[in-house]
Amino acid sequence: MTIATVSQSFRASPDGPVIKINALWDPKTNCHIVLWSRIQFAFENLQSVQFDDTIVSFMVNDDFEEILPLRIPYHPGVILEAIMKNTDAIPSTVETLSISDSSSQSPTSYSTQETVVSTGSISDVSTIPGSDTVVGRLVRLAVMKRQDLNRGASDMGSSQTALPSSITMAARSSLQTSGQLYESFLASMKTGQLEQAEALKAEFRQHFGILQNEMGENKGLQEEMRQMMTNMMELQRQANERLISIQQGIRAILTQTYELLEYPIPRLFIVLPKESSRLDILSPFTDKFRLFFLCECGEHTKSTNSKIPHHIHMAKHEGYDLDRPNEFFQKYGVYILGMLRMVKHGVSIAGYIVPPLAHLKLADGLDKVQKGLESVEANIEPHVDSAIAYLEKMQGLDADVSDGQGKVDQAQALEGAELRQVANFLKNRDEAMVLGNLYRMVTREGHVKWVCLDHYRENYNELALQAFSENVDLNGGKYDPALGTVAVTLKTASLAREFYGLLVKARNIQELTLTLDWSWTYGDLKQLRDTLQALNVAKISVNCRNHAAPPTDNLNRGKRYDPLAHIMMNTKIQSVSILMADKFFSRTSTFPKKPTPLREVSIESIFNPKSDGKNLQILVDQSSQLKTLSLKCTSEDFYKTVEWVRTCTAYHRQFQTLTVVSDLFHITLDSSSLRTFPLSSKLSASYKSDFRATVLAALGSRLDMYCVDDATTDLHIELLLAAVNRLASDSQLTLLRFNVGTGPLSLSKLGTDGQMHLKRLLQSNLPENCKIDCKIEYTIRFWSKMPWLLPQCTNLQLTFFDNGDIQAMLEAMKICHQERQNAVSKSGLLGSNHTLDRFHSSRLESLDITLSVGTYEQERTENIARMVRTIPGLKSMKLRINVMNKNFDPKTLMSSFDFTKLEKLHFHIYSPTASLTYYQSVVESVPTSIEGQWALKELIFEIRPADRTSMYLEYYTKLIEERVPGCVVVYNDL
Repeated sequence: MTIATVSQSFRASPDGPVIKINALWDPKTNCHIVLWSRIQFAFENLQSVQFDDTIVSFMVNDDFEEILPLRIPYHPGVILEAIMKNTDAIPSTVETLSISDSSSQSPTSYSTQETVVSTGSISDVSTIPGSDTVVGRLVRLAVMKRQDLNRGASDMGSSQTALPSSITMAARSSLQTSGQLYESFLASMKTGQLEQAEALKAEFRQHFGILQNEMGENKGLQEEMRQMMTNMMELQRQANERLISIQQGIRAILTQTYELLEYPIPRLFIVLPKESSRLDILSPFTDKFRLFFLCECGEHTKSTNSKIPHHIHMAKHEGYDLDRPNEFFQKYGVYILGMLRMVKHGVSIAGYIVPPLAHLKLADGLDKVQKGLESVEANIEPHVDSAIAYLEKMQGLDADVSDGQGKVDQAQALEGAELRQVANFLKNRDEAMVLGNLYRMVTREGHVKWVCLDHYRENYNELALQAFSENVDLNGGKYDPALGTVAVTLKTASLAREFYGLLVKARNIQELTLTLDWSWTYGDLKQLRDTLQALNVAKISVNCRNHAAPPTDNLNRGKRYDPLAHIMMNTKIQSVSILMADKFFSRTSTFPKKPTPLREVSIESIFNPKSDGKNLQILVDQSSQLKTLSLKCTSEDFYKTVEWVRTCTAYHRQFQTLTVVSDLFHITLDSSSLRTFPLSSKLSASYKSDFRATVLAALGSRLDMYCVDDATTDLHIELLLAAVNRLASDSQLTLLRFNVGTGPLSLSKLGTDGQMHLKRLLQSNLPENCKIDCKIEYTIRFWSKMPWLLPQCTNLQLTFFDNGDIQAMLEAMKICHQERQNAVSKSGLLGSNHTLDRFHSSRLESLDITLSVGTYEQERTENIARMVRTIPGLKSMKLRINVMNKNFDPKTLMSSFDFTKLEKLHFHIYSPTASLTYYQSVVESVPTSIEGQWALKELIFEIRPADRTSMYLEYYTKLIEERVPGCVVVYNDL
């Protein structure tokens, strides 16, 4: 391969000649470099090289050691500035400095054009203006020496010529300007304005030359001036060391690469004091802080003809108030201190450029945010300094000694879990979690960055994104450009082809959720696989909807899901979720034969350890980074599946979490729990023939969900109660589900002892956060057996076949009400002002009722309304009604709802004979909201009139919006 000859341009001053030095190609670093020895040969007394206001550092290896021979990276298209040493004016030996006498003075602004001249001779030092400052001290030294020389001349007689009684006006002006330059230099160094400090030092040198005659006759003045120059050089040396230390401390953060699953929110942020509403001069920022995210732009966001700067800057957002700041700083203090010092002093690392604060126009990032930031915008430097001082004090650091050093060198890049916790400390965070108005993008290397809209647009075609967004809307999907997430349902092959074409043009998609809702073929899945090859998608979810293959695709029956297995081999994809894929394992002929980058795998298809274990073993073995595995199986194979995964992942170093789901059980196990549960061989022999007992005995305390169904026995409830009692504080049970079918034999296997254990479990032993869902299709026998279950329910799904079912439900509610009333009376809480006229259930949140058979009588309507009225705190209501005649009165039901608490109302109404006028009456039955008192957020109508035109839907929508302002109205086809 031939490498073209390139050269780097240098110059020693803005007006000096440009000198070009050939750059060399370094095959180890795969880039051009310039040897330091060649630059020193071209520039005698070379001290350093700068680009703009940033010192160009020597290149280092992976251990941060300087590579020998010393070299700097090639900077194409720019002229680097060579900074020279001042060997004439500065002694070679630098002594320990003490500049407290000058640095304590207020910074003095100056102009190089300003000349301060005092008329008349100076015969008294006490008359020198500002004699206690650097300027006064310099003039005093010169005047005192002149007076001493004149007195010596008069003592020696008239043969000696007396010197002038005062210094010249030019020398006096130069002395005053030198003092001002020195004080301004100290102020610039203190605030980190290194480029300005360098300019001040250069001008100080010029005045140093002007004063050569005065210094030749005045050793005191000469020593003072030389000491000031030495101080300047030493402060600059310390500043350079501080910059190197800050760069080393921040390098780990900026060079850390994140992948999608590890990077949920922006990682670069700073915290600044927030102005207090109180006028407190001594403590203006009393523990009130605001967090600002930074845009991660850099070399990775530059386009070919980019016209905007690509240095890290504050996001265009007003920031977030911090909740619990002390706790936040204990956790993230070292990290934030490093970030603040980076912003203050500036760095240039690995394609990132952060200009020093003095030259960084942070206001550019704030020009579109709220006016409340005007004070921050105008006083950004003192805000940064205040935040640094606060954190240094909290970390126990001395600012004068350890600025840029000490604990900041320990700053480490935040892990995904730590990043997710940052959001918990933000008071006014976005509900959609789009933090800082930043957009998530993926680089060509597959690394995730969060950038502002301007830098986002640099990388993606805005017209293509608009066309893609419109296509997603057309398919009823959701697209979030800030996060790069898409969720869409495709109903035909042609719609899928059109979507895939626009998807490739849009490019910036990191998470893709697809539902293939048609009888798709093997070829359709191949097209999806090929589309993903051209994208940077890191997380893919495909819902196959269990669609059977069309007859024309029978030849591919044995390899129907092969393209999905190929997707798992995509080197960019880290998370794969395959849902509703009937017989996925048996209809996949190939599994990954080479290493995959997968970290998460979820397969919703019945897994049989005996027949499918071999294929899944291949997938696990080839996925060395696999951390999470989710499987679905039959309840009969539940324990065998868990035991199989235990064996399969025994030597897998990265594996962390297993989730197994069946109709009756749901469990999530971490790697340590997975390896400690009892083996089947060690369980009681009496359990082995009963798969429910086996699971409850071995895994009962770790179950997330258990379902009580018609086959549940006393033994099952006893084992569940024992498991929860044994580890009550650590129990993982979050859902207890009752799924009781039709017929008079519901729960027939659950005897008196089982009911007693179940009642004890529900009333006293259940974990506090555990919810109870009941799906009851035959209510009379069930509620007569266990009315005490009703107050414990979180969600109720009821099917009423006739009025008797409703009456049984009301009777159970009455029994619960009476029991509570008796309990309250016994406790002495029932006073003259306390009544219990309503069914009490603090847990019930949603009610789902289906009326499925028979004509609808007015009595049933009134009973339903009565039931709803007696349930306080209901948040969600879903009502499915088959209306067989027009006696259904929706107003009766509507009047029973407490709209000050009800957040979601879902009507599913079907009447084959009803006209649009009838459905209009249903919509009109929604009462008009009282402003500020309604909680209703979502109103869903599932209706099926004979003619469902857009004209009528618009009318319904307008009608609802007039009655319930701000409510989301959704119409769904049955």
